[in-house]
Amino acid sequence: MNNSSLLNIPKEIFHLIFDHLDTNTIFCSVSCVCKQFHAVVNSYNRFKLKYSIRNRKFNLKSVIDRISPLKIVSLTLIVNNNNENHITNCLSSFNIHQLNNLHSLTLTNFTGGQIETFLFYINVIRISHFQTFLQRLSNVKYKKLCVENHFCLHEIFPWPIQSTLQRLRIQDCDLNAYQTILRNSLNLKELEIDTCVSQYRDPFLFSSVSQLIKKPKTSIDETNGEVYPQLISLIINKCCLPCKELQKLLSLTRCLLRLRLISIETTVSSVFDGSNWEQWISNNLSLLNKFEFSFTYIDKRCDDTLNSHAFIFSFQTRFWLEEKHCFVTCDFIPNEHAVLLYTTPVIQNKLMKSKSVRFRVSSTDSSCRLILHPESRIIQKYNEENQLTVNLCSNLIGNNLLRPIIVELENYSMLHTLNLSKNQIGDVGVLYLAEVLQNRLRLVNLNLSKNRITDIGIQYLCDSLKLNTTITSLDLSYNLIEKSGAQQLYDLYKDHQIRVKVFLHSNKSTFCDTVQMAIAIRNNNENLFISDLHRNIYGDEDMKLLAEVLQHNEKIKRLNFSTNKIGDVGIKYLCECLRTNRTIVELDISNNSFGNVGMKYLSDVLRINQTLTKLIINHIYDETNQINDIGVQYLIDALQDNTGLRFLQFHSNQSGYGAIVEVIIQLRNDKSFINLNLSKRRINDETIEFLA
Repeated sequence: MNNSSLLNIPKEIFHLIFDHLDTNTIFCSVSCVCKQFHAVVNSYNRFKLKYSIRNRKFNLKSVIDRISPLKIVSLTLIVNNNNENHITNCLSSFNIHQLNNLHSLTLTNFTGGQIETFLFYINVIRISHFQTFLQRLSNVKYKKLCVENHFCLHEIFPWPIQSTLQRLRIQDCDLNAYQTILRNSLNLKELEIDTCVSQYRDPFLFSSVSQLIKKPKTSIDETNGEVYPQLISLIINKCCLPCKELQKLLSLTRCLLRLRLISIETTVSSVFDGSNWEQWISNNLSLLNKFEFSFTYIDKRCDDTLNSHAFIFSFQTRFWLEEKHCFVTCDFIPNEHAVLLYTTPVIQNKLMKSKSVRFRVSSTDSSCRLILHPESRIIQKYNEENQLTVNLCSNLIGNNLLRPIIVELENYSMLHTLNLSKNQIGDVGVLYLAEVLQNRLRLVNLNLSKNRITDIGIQYLCDSLKLNTTITSLDLSYNLIEKSGAQQLYDLYKDHQIRVKVFLHSNKSTFCDTVQMAIAIRNNNENLFISDLHRNIYGDEDMKLLAEVLQHNEKIKRLNFSTNKIGDVGIKYLCECLRTNRTIVELDISNNSFGNVGMKYLSDVLRINQTLTKLIINHIYDETNQINDIGVQYLIDALQDNTGLRFLQFHSNQSGYGAIVEVIIQLRNDKSFINLNLSKRRINDETIEFLA
């Protein structure tokens, strides 16, 4: 058997591993394992030091003392504040000129004054002599320089003539700086710019700038046909140039092999036009073999009417797919009001990492697909039977985007709940949804609240529900449904015996609330009590529908219709129900609009109905109080034939006889009754005489 061991691995393999580790890990962890590992570390000669000047736990001098300066190839200095004393203490502790094999120097977060301090400690007294410094860097074979600052590089010092840098990364650059760098860096192969603008203005330049000698600025149009063939790779991480100005800038470097552009636009400009880029690249960048881009269009007007296919169509030509092998994808993110047009592999940015729902088309697949972020929690397990719930609430989804959603959801055989609330699918979206609900999409719960659905959409849903046998809950609240649409739903339940819990509240017509209640009653929901029926503004027409379904209900025992707008006609419908219903035992009809006529209907039914044991007819609000002595007399007469009523409350009516009726009920049911309180009950001499 072959005895494998880490100790048998060639040191060259270890060195390749060390290339991906920080210096502290190599010295403090790997080197301390054993003598052989210690020897491998000592033979490594590609150390990359990354040092935060403010970090007191990490002493740069002690590290350089342990490592031969010739083994250090990269140095990154990071500043976290504006205190120049930290830089002074750091740089005075070692001599940077000992790092003769240093190929990469990165200065992160350095201000102008801090660069001046840095230059002083490497024996460059004046900041205007940065040219000398760079020439000195070239003498020790510096190939890469990163200046991650917050000012435009060429504004602070003249760029060195014939710099030997091969790779350069700077944070901010304008057109003039770009030309200056190219003109004086004949060996520059790779250039990375974080932000490229037409003209740079920085209010934070330090005072020495005003004393510098600057070359006169030239525009792109004044280059007299200058071309800089040395640059083969250009990356602009944030391009703030108009498309025409950008193309003029790129025309200075016609030998580019690789180009990466990232841009955010607020209008659909020619930068999104593949035909424009195809023609321009063919004429000006014929050697380009790798074009990467990420163009973003952000506008509050971006909605589902936007045609993503229009963005991708111009990138489906032979030039892009076969010659350049450039595959383009277009993502529409409704919640972000954004369109992303990008090449693959993907260039990561903030929007690419967004967890919002997106819709994708590509140059190789024109069909629009729903894309869900794996961490979005849009699809979750509903129960232990592995049924799923899909929550697409509040994603600005319109009818145009509903189709790819349904296509994706049809792949889920165990779908339980679909939440499309707070979107914009409208009647057209409901039409498509209704089609798939008939036979292809099987759901239990469907939420379509706040989707601008009208009576037309309700008709589509009704046709679908006639054939659908799986849906048990349908939420249509906060839409634009009127009386006609609500009536269609009720007729569907009445004629086809469908048992689906439906929510219709807060629509355009208050009749929707009535239909919601009527459907709940038809489904024999025995939990309907105070919160379900009172304060719903039910009128006479509403009572006709409710009385119809209550007449055959055998589970509801308590009804509270208080504080509505029920008049004499509404009480008539309710009484017709009570003539045959033998389940309801408690009824509260306080604070409604009926009067003596309504009391006559109620009195007539009390002669027949002996099931009702509790009746409340309070009138707290004077504007609803229309019952006088005549109405009370109807009730007194009825009680002579009614023996079932055990409790009656008749407060604050115009008639003082209301108190008398209550006393009659109490005396009839409680022979030991000894306390009688008739305060604030409008008692007069006539009622006292009647009571006596």
